[in-house]
Amino acid sequence: MYDRPRSKLVQLKGKEYPLPESEEQHVTPEQVFEVLRSCYDPCCKERAVSVVELGLIQDVRVAENGRDVRVELLLTSGWCPFSTHLLQMIDQMVRGLEGVGEVDTEIVWNTVWTPERMSASAKEKLTLPMAQLCRYDNVVLSARHWASLPHRNLIDERGISLMLDNDAFVFDCVCHVFNFDMRNAYGKPGQMFINHLYAFHQVLTPPGERILSPEEFLREWSIDEIAQMVFEESGTDMIVAQPLPLTDLFYDGLSQWEKCAAMAQKYPDRAVFWGSVNPLEGRKALDLMERQVKEYGAKAFKFYNVRYDYGEPFPWRMDDPRVAYPVFEKALELGVTTIGVHKGVPLGPQPIEHTQAWDMDGAAANFPDINFVIFHVGLPFIDEICWQLVRYPNLYASIAATLNFIVRAPRAFAENMGKLMFWCGEDKILYGGETPIWHPRWALDAFWKFELPEDLVTGYGYPQLTTQAKKKILGGNLARLMGIDVEQKVAQLGK
Repeated sequence: MYDRPRSKLVQLKGKEYPLPESEEQHVTPEQVFEVLRSCYDPCCKERAVSVVELGLIQDVRVAENGRDVRVELLLTSGWCPFSTHLLQMIDQMVRGLEGVGEVDTEIVWNTVWTPERMSASAKEKLTLPMAQLCRYDNVVLSARHWASLPHRNLIDERGISLMLDNDAFVFDCVCHVFNFDMRNAYGKPGQMFINHLYAFHQVLTPPGERILSPEEFLREWSIDEIAQMVFEESGTDMIVAQPLPLTDLFYDGLSQWEKCAAMAQKYPDRAVFWGSVNPLEGRKALDLMERQVKEYGAKAFKFYNVRYDYGEPFPWRMDDPRVAYPVFEKALELGVTTIGVHKGVPLGPQPIEHTQAWDMDGAAANFPDINFVIFHVGLPFIDEICWQLVRYPNLYASIAATLNFIVRAPRAFAENMGKLMFWCGEDKILYGGETPIWHPRWALDAFWKFELPEDLVTGYGYPQLTTQAKKKILGGNLARLMGIDVEQKVAQLGK
């Protein structure tokens, strides 16, 4: 489809470019590249390094009609904060070319950007003086230190971590049976959502651990693959199989509830099923809740406050009497007293304002018999959430995803963990591994050996992460919420 048309030569800005022999002006890849030499990643604009010089343009193709253009873009980092800005800028600049029809600009993941893609002038312009590099020595050293830590070799013959005490019960509050196949996404918003999760995998997986290629990660995962990672390859005893009801972005919601229920049925001693619905669907949502509890044994529910059904964000609040309260009342009617909610960590097209947790006060105050779990501690709103956690005994914090900063950004993790320990205490924090975004083993090992820096303990009065605190966070607290006797469960599992 994107074969280059035969053409004559035309002068443009002192250079010659091919021009089709027809009378109508057609566009060529060379013209597109020339325009993109004036397009800059905000990080490199001051040094006048364009996206072309930086090696971000993987390919430019023009359709047979000579008008429609496709630009394939690479990112220097999976978690590039300017990706949306770059897509919009490239799209706008290419559309400004005379003769251009439709423009399709897309980030591609089948090729990894490396510094070798930069032009010689870009490398020269972007070389940092030694004085600037020295500022980052502590970060580089901490990453290198992780790869050499002796605990990385403390794995038994089954591949299970030996860092955890034999009596440390690990109950992971979130595993998703993801379908990351791009064909599962309705369009670019869904693809952006998936790409952001892959970026998290790339950026936060520590040195020495395996980073999956796009082909290995961006696919449909199976129940047994998840089970092997958590049960066979880490010290995890039990998990919550959690669906995602994102049917506005994905054909199956991204983590289909039927698959999660099937996982709990296949591993009844080790997996618990949490249901999930879209409260905006009214009676349909209430009926599905009843089905998930009565037919599939759902022990709790997890909700997401941002929808994208109409091509733009469509939020709902946890303190909305018309939308949220009916599902809370239904949960209590069904005997369910634990409800989780995704807060913070905006993904895909979700505006960050709709992931704030201001609505949790009303939910907690009006439904004191429900224990609400705020997932990801609402990053970046952790300070505000700490003030909520300390005031409402039925609010809990899940450190899912937050935990995975522990190696890449140990100081940031320590500050967040210290705040949680100070404000809500060790009894209200829940461990979450987020498998398969990350392999759970390395974060579990790092958390078990982690201690808050002394200056945070003495300077801010933060309680230290004791062995007792870690055991509660890793499994004891969630077991209590789920009505599971830890001693009996450990004996049942023969641990």
